[in-house]
Amino acid sequence: MLDCYADIFDARGHAYHLAMTRYPHARDQEFAHLLRHVDFRDCEVLVDAPSGGGYLRRHLPVEVPLVVSLEASYQFCHCGKHDGEGALVSGLPAFALSDHAADVLVSLAGLHHMPNRAAFYREAKRVLRPNGRIVVADVLKGSAADSFLNGFVNEANSMGHRGIFLDEGDIRAMEDSGLRVLRVEHETYHWRFDSRYEMADFCKLLFGIDRADHASIASSIDDHVGVVEVEDSVLMNWSLQFITADR
Repeated sequence: MLDCYADIFDARGHAYHLAMTRYPHARDQEFAHLLRHVDFRDCEVLVDAPSGGGYLRRHLPVEVPLVVSLEASYQFCHCGKHDGEGALVSGLPAFALSDHAADVLVSLAGLHHMPNRAAFYREAKRVLRPNGRIVVADVLKGSAADSFLNGFVNEANSMGHRGIFLDEGDIRAMEDSGLRVLRVEHETYHWRFDSRYEMADFCKLLFGIDRADHASIASSIDDHVGVVEVEDSVLMNWSLQFITADR
């Protein structure tokens, strides 16, 4: 089992990127929830870490002048398109940025592969300008998403999946770093697909599932997180913990 973020996504970043490009609107609600926590007033530099293939950019308001994408995996960083902006292969939690370089830092669904999150929060505090804001969104320990990922996906992915998910320790680590926690919210929403097959195919690619077929994946999604089928869409239940803090 790989336990280093860079090693994990050097191995399966291509499949993750394929999921995001084959089904580009599947996670639209997730990005919308993330950005509700961002104050874009006077935001000139936004840092996305870890950024994967640069998927956040198309969801951002056009008035954000510069988006700096920090990604620890060389393979993952270079499989995506970053619109010519600042895509940097950077060690995480050590950011390849100067002090007070950013107005906003966001981190979506990548920190559960980083055991040393206290160092990540200290770096966030270092690179944020005074009154700058950080928004972290990731799976909550003990949630249905935790059960799906560290249960079914862990067994169905030959690389394993043992996420270290958000808990009270993250809030303490943020505060110990000098950040001020403003809000902690567990939010539910849907990943949207045209069919159950597409839902299973997306998860197969996104999570590197190579030991289960599409029918088994769809069945496990039913069992762990649940699915809502409406007239023209299949809605997969998902949820993340959103922690908002400032410097």
